[in-house]
Amino acid sequence: MVAVLPGTDRDRYVLVTAHYDTVSLHRRPKFTDAERAADLVKRGMAEAEAQQVIRLFPTEDTVAEVDNEATAAETISPGVTDDGSGTAAVLELARVMSQYQFDKTVVFVAFAGEEIGLEAAKLMPPSPSRRACRSPC
Repeated sequence: MVAVLPGTDRDRYVLVTAHYDTVSLHRRPKFTDAERAADLVKRGMAEAEAQQVIRLFPTEDTVAEVDNEATAAETISPGVTDDGSGTAAVLELARVMSQYQFDKTVVFVAFAGEEIGLEAAKLMPPSPSRRACRSPC
């Protein structure tokens, strides 16, 4: 969903956004440092190089892999708070603010694909003055 409330200065704009998808992602357990190093070696990396990767990218800073099967089997997702309420707020703001004139152009957007890496947001043009979305929009 996209709505544009043109401002008097069309070169300045404000985005009001939310997302309307929700996914309760399940992640696999994280590897230990030793398990990560062994996995890297198993995939063809030299032992010394694997140890360097562990030093540069500590296990506690890594994000565990998504367990796609467990995620797909999930029957409950927190859609009201993530982010149904935000989407409702964007819609209500668009309705109320449409009665007023602002200096800046206000762009109201509800995105999908946020839970899987901001996929829809990546399609948003860099400026509201550019009317077309990026492919494949």
